[in-house]
Order: sequence, then C-alpha cells, then structure tokens
Amino acid sequence: MARWRQQHRPARRKRAWSFHADEAVPREGSSSAQGRRFEHSVAARLSEFGWEVTLTPGSGDFGCDVIAVCGSEKLVVQCKNWSGAVGYDAVKEAYAARGFHSATHAAVIVSGGFTNAAKAGAARLDVHLLPLDRLTAGSQLDRSIQGERIRRQRARQHAEGEEEQRLAALRALHDEWVIYDAAMQAYPAQRGREAVTLGATLLATISGLWVAIMILEPNPLGFAVLGLIAIWIIGAGVAAFRARKPPKAPLDPRPAQERGGAYSERRAVPCWHCGTLLNLPRGRRGSVTCSTCDRRGEYAT
Repeated sequence: MARWRQQHRPARRKRAWSFHADEAVPREGSSSAQGRRFEHSVAARLSEFGWEVTLTPGSGDFGCDVIAVCGSEKLVVQCKNWSGAVGYDAVKEAYAARGFHSATHAAVIVSGGFTNAAKAGAARLDVHLLPLDRLTAGSQLDRSIQGERIRRQRARQHAEGEEEQRLAALRALHDEWVIYDAAMQAYPAQRGREAVTLGATLLATISGLWVAIMILEPNPLGFAVLGLIAIWIIGAGVAAFRARKPPKAPLDPRPAQERGGAYSERRAVPCWHCGTLLNLPRGRRGSVTCSTCDRRGEYAT
C-alpha cells in the first residue's frame, strides 16, 4: 500500500515562477518579487512625472529595468532594491544600457545609498544617481509642468541668494574701505607720535647713560652693562619704528571682469564716504574727489 502511494503521489512543484502574459512573475515573498515591486514603484513615479514608461522583462534586460520616454528624451533606469550601498557595477550597467537602447539619459534608482566609487563613476559617465525617496516633484527627472515650475522657482531663489551674497560682499568691502580711509587719515599723526616717542626714548637713554657714567666711572663692568642695555633699548625702539607699515588697502573679492581686473586699464573703487563706484586708472595712487559727495580721499588702485 505504501509503495502504491509513493508511485501515485502528485509530483512536487520545483519552480518558483508562474507565467503570465509572457513575463515571469516571481512567487510572493521572494527577493525577486520585492525587486519587481520596487521596479513598479519606480515606473509609477516616473509616469507621474510625465514619462511614458515601459518595464523590461525580468531577464535579458541588458542592465535596464525601466525605459521611459518623454518627447525626444529617452531614459534607461537600473533599479536596485538593496539594503546596503550600491557600487560602481550598477553605474556601468546603466551606462552600457544607455548605449544599447540609444537613450539620452541613464539613471540608477535605489532604495538605499551609493558608495563613493559609484558617485565618482556616475559623475564621470554622466549617470543620474537617485534614491527612490529623492525622486520627488521638481527633481532632475521630473518632466511635468509642476516640476518645471518648481525648478524655475528654485533657480530664482538660488539667483536671489547669490545676488544677496554679492551685495553683502560689496557692503563688507565698503566697510573695509571706510576703515582703511580712517586708518590712512590717522596714520601720519600716529607716525608723528611714534617719532616723538622714539626721540624721547633715545634722549632719556642717552641722559641716563651719561649720568651712570658719571656715577659708575670707577666701575668698568657696570659701565659695560649699562652700555649694552642702552644699545638694546635704542635698537629695539628704532626697529619698532621702522617696522610700522602703512595700512593695506582691502582686497576686492569680486571677479576680475566685474572690478576691472588684470585685463582692464581702469578699476572700479567704491568711495570711502558714500560708496559710489569711482572708475580710476589701475596701478596708481593719489587723491580723488568723489563726484557724488564731493569729498576727497586717498586711493590706491
């Protein structure tokens, strides 16, 4: 009886695939089924963004899981539903698929992240790298009207931010020129005070040395020590006086083409008093009167 049951027992199914509409559908719960669902999620997202999407077969896809077309643009996508970081091999597959399918764009869309090698290779091969959660409205693959509006708004905000930074840099430059102007005006008086101080120091040192000579004449050693101290004081004072340099003009952080630069014979320098840009000859130094506030100032171009 047991032998008869063993002979007539139904054959156990060994394959994990069922076929439907010429596509192999993996059994529910397998890793292949999860990967296929991920591809459907990517396709649905691209379809919302204005692409006409086609899923490739589960095998023989030549490194391409999703093909999307929008006008004259054609996108091939390599999908990786991995928990870890995706490496450079996926980038190479997407790059090869772009050439095989004569596409204009290639992308790798994953559920996790990317390795540094993948990022470097994608930058060189011009392959888009995107996690699925970053495939949102206004992203680089969004071809819908709303996405175009969002990108224009972002570009406008970026331009406004750059303009604000440029104006802030100009204001900071103007403040530096104002400080430089005040320092240049105070420099002659400060130099005179330093000269008077140095002269008084030298006179006091020489007088003190003379008095010490008169007092310590019988003591040659004390005379030598006092002489060395006097020489050190005089040398330090002279060195400090000569080391004092005039204030340096602030550097203009703007590009060369905006401020005149090395390719122009003239340079735009802001007025120290009112901020008006003065078109002055390059490589000169002198006093200039502003045409707006009618005040003079020393400028070095």
